[in-house]
Amino acid sequence: MANWWWMICLAVIGHSLARVFVQIGSLNLDPTIVAGLLLLSPIITVLVAPFTSGETISILQAIGIVLEAVAYQNDLHIALLERIRGVKPEIKSNG
Repeated sequence: MANWWWMICLAVIGHSLARVFVQIGSLNLDPTIVAGLLLLSPIITVLVAPFTSGETISILQAIGIVLEAVAYQNDLHIALLERIRGVKPEIKSNG
């Protein structure tokens, strides 16, 4: 039972400290940059895990990383936000 107590303490304290440091560090940054960096956390975890704990990336995780990168590159996140807000998307011309 004592092992579980220390595991819970480690999880709560580690998570709390991480959130405090994120809040302190994001005070002088643009909120959109902070949000983007926080969304990268799962991707960074998947990419770092093989080196730190010997885990392997599954094909589903690799597909998710590629889809997120492609969606971000093509500004699909902006289109999704406009759709959620009910704003009509702008039609951009190449000329």
